[in-house]
Amino acid sequence: MGWEEIARMFTLEDLRQTRSFQQALAEGHHQGRQEGECQLLLRLMEGRFGPVGDRLRQQIQALSSEQIEALGLYLWECQTIADVEAWPGFLG
Repeated sequence: MGWEEIARMFTLEDLRQTRSFQQALAEGHHQGRQEGECQLLLRLMEGRFGPVGDRLRQQIQALSSEQIEALGLYLWECQTIADVEAWPGFLG
């Protein structure tokens, strides 16, 4: 059975009801939200401290949503970009 035959058997609505589709959709939403949180955090940092280096940018992009939130709260305590780089969450 080829892809075309499978496509004829199911409507788009049928596919939307599958567990796989729902899981993929939820994962896409989660990733999109996490990327948005990351971009907002980076913009806040750039506004406060100036350009963010590639290494720090990559570290931030690797964080989970919970870690991004924690780092965002930690920013209130930071006076310099070096303070951000010393965030305990980056250490493990």
